[in-house]
Amino acid sequence: MIRKQFLFRLIVAMWLVTMSSMAQSAESEDRDDFSWNVTLGVGLISDPTLLAGAEQYKTRHYWGVLASLDLYYKGFFIQTNKHRTNGFLRGSELGYELYIADDYEFDLISKSYLVGFDENNAGLVQDEKIPELEGIRSREFSADQGIRYIRYLNDAVYWIDIAGNILNDYHDGWVLDAFYSHIIPIRNWDINIGAGATYFSSEMNNFYFSITEEEANESRPIYEAGAGYRLELEAIAQYPISEDWLFSSGLTFSHYSNSIADSPIVARQNVLRFQVGVSYVF
Repeated sequence: MIRKQFLFRLIVAMWLVTMSSMAQSAESEDRDDFSWNVTLGVGLISDPTLLAGAEQYKTRHYWGVLASLDLYYKGFFIQTNKHRTNGFLRGSELGYELYIADDYEFDLISKSYLVGFDENNAGLVQDEKIPELEGIRSREFSADQGIRYIRYLNDAVYWIDIAGNILNDYHDGWVLDAFYSHIIPIRNWDINIGAGATYFSSEMNNFYFSITEEEANESRPIYEAGAGYRLELEAIAQYPISEDWLFSSGLTFSHYSNSIADSPIVARQNVLRFQVGVSYVF
């Protein structure tokens, strides 16, 4: 609870500090514009998920709907992170632009840093019993709220998030997430090469990967994860097929700390994920 209160106060303090700057620049900024964009498509996805038993073995496990909603109004936004391969699958990010300068900005942000799961749903394996996860409690989908600093460079962008589970009580932990993406335009191709690191506090990591006494059995012993991290390398390529159709592909390598990999419900420490698809942009 103390950590949650600290994160909440940090967000409020940042909001108060930036309000005066926003007021001074409001006349020169056009924040009344309303814009939106919807993208729908289908993709072929290879995702050897982190979780035990949630392996792709049916044709439908390899197909996913690529959908995104991007909306902006008076500083409020819903957006798909186009710099990440998981942007189309993990939902949109919600936020508010606290302050915008020429080459950086501060935002309030709400997004998911780890995806929830239960004994019937994990990754692209949905609505079917997963024996290795049978009897575990549900790890609910949890969006975390915090502050993002984003910096724009020549042909690159990086951001740093600090967030916590403020709006619900699934866990009292926090996360520190940083990512750098370099943009390489080659003819009509847009290629993003990126690297990131994410730190999960012990409370957050325990919520997802620890095994309680009630969940334990002969093959799934009691386990306390403690704090952990994830390191990622990523490449994305996009090509406009026509004015409305977009081809995209992405490759992500993720490495998880021992505290996560040693959990009885985790199958592997390294995950290599690939997706390719086509989308229609409305």
